[in-house]
Amino acid sequence: MKLISIPSIAATFLLASASVTADPVDESRAADPNGRIEFSTVTGNLTVLGHDEPSFRLTGELGDDVEELRIEGRSSNWRIEIEPLENLNWSASNNTSELTLFVPRGTDFEATTVNGHLDVSGLTGPGVELQTVNGGIKLHEIEADSVSAQTVSGAIDAEAVTAEDNEYQAVNGHVTVRDARGSIEVSTVNGSITLTAMGVTDMESETVSGALRADMQVLPRANVQASSHSGSIELMLDIDDTPRIRADSFSGRISGDFGDGTREGHGPGSSLRVAGAANAVEVEASSFSGNILLRRAD
Repeated sequence: MKLISIPSIAATFLLASASVTADPVDESRAADPNGRIEFSTVTGNLTVLGHDEPSFRLTGELGDDVEELRIEGRSSNWRIEIEPLENLNWSASNNTSELTLFVPRGTDFEATTVNGHLDVSGLTGPGVELQTVNGGIKLHEIEADSVSAQTVSGAIDAEAVTAEDNEYQAVNGHVTVRDARGSIEVSTVNGSITLTAMGVTDMESETVSGALRADMQVLPRANVQASSHSGSIELMLDIDDTPRIRADSFSGRISGDFGDGTREGHGPGSSLRVAGAANAVEVEASSFSGNILLRRAD
């Protein structure tokens, strides 16, 4: 897994100053129950709620940094774009947008912002894709084929997200994922990772500076990979058979219910190898500076 690589959206905006009174907004359009909606802005917070109406509705206030609200497309594919003032210094803005967007539950949804938070709940469409540079991301009660959340500076908090493919990436922030399922990729550079999941088909996690703790019910033949440069790894595995294990720590201990690590050569590190059953879960864990704990879930 490669750690997060988010395009530098903010680089396209020049710096100046502006002060304009915020404007209320209340716009709605007919939208297919299984259509697609894309939302983009530079600044502002967005809350997205799934509803049972064949339409979308955008309410709230546009900030003093907004030049124009643009809505383009048709019922099967809408694009909502908030254009900033030309030569805007958005970091000096007195008031940014606070918006709520109601969309059909089955919407294939994508949202992008540079400076703002994203909070999405109640969607059951094919996909949910969220990206912000400076802000947190929250997801709640999502059922989709795929879910992707990326942030540079902010935390990610996901709860009750059911998807075949899950991807969560943060650079500066903690990642918390509760009640996940399916295939899961989660990474952070500077922050901890906490994961609880059931029916896991594959899990890949990576942190540079931060601890990783995962409590998972893992399906047979699944592959679990966990790595940390500077932090501990704790895997709680709800499994029936003994897993195949390959674990290494350069300067930490390896312990748990499947055996303790043994020192190789004269160095401080340790390693653990377990053959496992024929169709067992495969576990690979590595830490440069940190302990590794592998246990069966209670």
